[in-house]
Amino acid sequence: MATGLLITPGQWNLPQHQQATATASNFLAEIFGQDGDFELQDCSTTVECLDDLDISISSLVKEELKHSIKSRRSSKGLPELTTGEEEPKSYQMTEEEIERRRLRRERNKVAAEKCRKKRKIHEERVIEEYKTQSELNTKLREEIKKLKKEEEELRMLLKYHATVCTLAV
Repeated sequence: MATGLLITPGQWNLPQHQQATATASNFLAEIFGQDGDFELQDCSTTVECLDDLDISISSLVKEELKHSIKSRRSSKGLPELTTGEEEPKSYQMTEEEIERRRLRRERNKVAAEKCRKKRKIHEERVIEEYKTQSELNTKLREEIKKLKKEEEELRMLLKYHATVCTLAV
């Protein structure tokens, strides 16, 4: 990564949209040298190197923008902006808040237990209904087999009777 030199955008006589490009160019020149000769020795593939380089350039541009904003605000006498990245301050709960939290957790515990019990009862009903329906299904399949066998026997009896019977139909 770049070491030492940090050029603020205000030091260039470039339009605002070209300043980030110039920053990236300075960054690349500092890493790879002025002649542009470099080897990809630290990375296993060119893509990894380019990804790392892109991340480094992005972070460099961010830092330079932060610096630019900070210096502009301080020159105008405005206070520094906070980014919200600070650690949150610890908060000591009052006895009332502790008691409300305890009661809420207790109610939640009871509700969760009730929900689990209700779900278990529902699952048991579903399993029982499944067993009942499976038994009924098995009995009905056996009945179907029995009726098909009886139908076949009756058809054979009818065929035999048709050969013996002399009445014309």
